[in-house]
Amino acid sequence: MEQEKVTAYLAKLIENKEFQGKMEQAKSPETALAIVKEYGFNFEMDEFQQLMQIVLLKARQEQGEELNDQELAIAAGGMSDADLAATITGSVSAGAAVVGAIAGCVAAAAAAA
Repeated sequence: MEQEKVTAYLAKLIENKEFQGKMEQAKSPETALAIVKEYGFNFEMDEFQQLMQIVLLKARQEQGEELNDQELAIAAGGMSDADLAATITGSVSAGAAVVGAIAGCVAAAAAAA
């Protein structure tokens, strides 16, 4: 996963309330990915699902939840811990709307798996 692409996606999600709202309403991974592409991001489905899963796990970890070994391994995937933590710090501190949008995407992705 390209860090610039991840950073740009998360920045847009934090900044744009309309984008957040659409992502919260996404009922399937395909819908979520179509919304992401509508906003100019070119993720493949597997890449997008991996990103959403990593971000949600990192958000849970930042909020003080303990992750099991499998979740820690997933959260470490794709980028170094420090790089990913720095990339998502803004999204975690941006509040429940962003985390809710991410959680909705991950739930949709999990339902499809």
